[in-house]
Formats: sequence, structure tokens, C-alpha cells
Amino acid sequence: MKKHYILLIALMLILVLIPVSASEDDRLTVSFGTGNDYFTRGLSRDEDDFRTYGIYLNAFWKDYNFFADLDVFTFREQGYRYDILSIGASKKFVFDNFYIVNAGLGLQLKGPLAGDFFQNKLHEIRKIHPVYLTYDPGNIHFSARAQLRAFLNTTISPYIEARTGFDAFVAAGARLKTGKNSNLYLTYSYDIFGTHGLNFGMESDFGFLISTYYTNLLDHFGYGYIAINPFKPFNGTKNTITGLVMMTGSGLEYSVMEVRFSLKENLTAFLNIKSCTGELEHSETKRMEDNFYSIGAGYMLFDRLELRLFGGAHYREEREYQVIDSYLAAQFGADLRVKCIDAFNVSFNVDGGVIWCNGFYFFGGISILI
Repeated sequence: MKKHYILLIALMLILVLIPVSASEDDRLTVSFGTGNDYFTRGLSRDEDDFRTYGIYLNAFWKDYNFFADLDVFTFREQGYRYDILSIGASKKFVFDNFYIVNAGLGLQLKGPLAGDFFQNKLHEIRKIHPVYLTYDPGNIHFSARAQLRAFLNTTISPYIEARTGFDAFVAAGARLKTGKNSNLYLTYSYDIFGTHGLNFGMESDFGFLISTYYTNLLDHFGYGYIAINPFKPFNGTKNTITGLVMMTGSGLEYSVMEVRFSLKENLTAFLNIKSCTGELEHSETKRMEDNFYSIGAGYMLFDRLELRLFGGAHYREEREYQVIDSYLAAQFGADLRVKCIDAFNVSFNVDGGVIWCNGFYFFGGISILI
């Protein structure tokens, strides 16, 4: 066992000490992030179970990434839980400015690692039920971890990803580059938990703000991650509203995701998903998803005022271990977006409007365009 860990440390040192040419940014930067399955993006279910919460610390230097990730797993039906702490380093390799490989090595710990404390503190803030489950295993286990991502430096590319360890998986599919630092993924995966299926993922790196999300399209499990790198400026396109979540203290979370496409001067098309998810009636077993899916167009009337018209579908689902009620209806609406602050490559807006969906409903809020 001792030789096993000596070999692991030696491999990590070899990886880290491989000489590289200087990249555009040689500064050491650090990001702090959190993940949760309530980041549904309107595409998955908030079960508050399985991989349900996480805390992530990353340090970036040249083409290297040093990480310390704590993932919290719960298995409510089986009555147990465990945490996985992953520590290690990875490096990005670029060959002929065409082949891109990201490889890493590390160590994993599995067992009681205070994940229940962090999860239940968040539940206390959100005013939802705590999760009391027995840790299994009750002591800490160790494992080596290796990871690999590979793709081509093209707009559409084949994509493979694999990882060993307590949360091992393998995935293969396609990657679509949608912006300078934004990508979409469609893959088929198998994992150590015995699940498999078609997955959809998205990632965006706007410098100061980093956001990723993936969902299994067959079982509707999803997980989102959002992080802040205070050492980098915003580097957005002002075409995306992403990962914006408001916790209400009522057991429900409201979020919005929007992608915009410029058609011509002052005219923009958009895809918008508004979501409400969480505990229903403060019940520990009842949960709901309430999603509005819209496509529409916006026209800038003045420098800071945009008129937006949209239509789409409204889907609501209520569950208690299984779906107990759901409905699908058409919805149409209009709203005005007022740009209040435009600085640091970010605009802060106030939105207000009306939706018709078997009746008229008014809505309003704050949006951040990055």
C-alpha cells in the first residue's frame, strides 16, 4: 500500500514538472465554487439526492489546474450517505494547435468528511428539511484518481472523458464550441454507480464567473456548478444570462437561463427558461418543478429600454417518490427590460412583464447579462 502512494506522488510530480511554453496568462489565480442539483436550468429534476451538493477550490497557473473538490452524496431510499474529497492536479496539453488533452492525477478520500454539516447548514438557510442519514462507510477509505479529457480545436469535435476512483465514469460523444469560452456537450456515459445514458452538458468561463451544468436526458438527474475567480475580470459576450438563482427561504429556488442571438441592429432573438424548483408545501417528501420555456425577440426602443415578445410552453410537475401530478400548457407574454448599470463587461437590468397561461400573471425581477 505504501509503494502505491509513493508511485502516485511520483506520477503527480512528473505531470507537474513537465516543461511547457508560456501561456497568455502566467498569473496564479484561484476560484471558489459550489455545486447543487437544484441548479436544474429547467432541464432536470431537483431530487436533492445522489450527488446533491459540493464545494470546490481550484488554483490555475499557466496550463495547470490544482483542485480540491468535496462532493456530497446521499442515498435517501437506501438510508445512507458518504462524501468524496478529491485532491490533485491536471495539465492541459495542446499538440499542433489541434489536438487538446487535459490529463490529471490525484487522491480521493471517501467517508464522513463533514458534508452533512455543510449540506444541512445550507438547508437551514433555505428553510427546508435537514437530511439525517448514516455515513456508510463509517471510516475513511482512500483511492487513486486519474482523469482525462480529449477533443479537437474545432467548432464541432469528437469528445471523450474518463475518470477513475470512487466516482469513476467514461463518456464519449461530441463537443460544440459556441463561443470563445463556451461549449455544449452531447455524450453517452457509463459510471461506477451502474447508471448510463445520454447526457447534455454546457460550460462557460467568463473569467470572473465560471458555470457548468450537465443532465442525464433519460433519468433527468442534473447537477450545476458555479464559481467565482476574483483574480480575473469579466470576459463575457453580453449574450447569456446563466446560473442566476434566488433562494427565497420558502424551500423554493427561482432561476433563469437565457441565450441571445443578435439578428441585426437593435433586434435580438432569445431562448429563455424560467424555473422554480424545491420542496412543495414544506413537505420533506413532496417536490415540484415549475418551468417556463420561451423563444422570442427583443427590440431596443431606446439605449436602455428593450421590448420583448415571446411564446412557448409551461410545464409543471409534482412528485412524491413518483410523479403525482403534471400538466403542459401554452404560454405567451411580453416584458420590458431596463438596463440600469453597464460596466465591467456586465449589464444589470430590471425586468417586468406579463404572461398568459390559462390566465394572466405578472412577473418581475433583476437579470444579469454577461
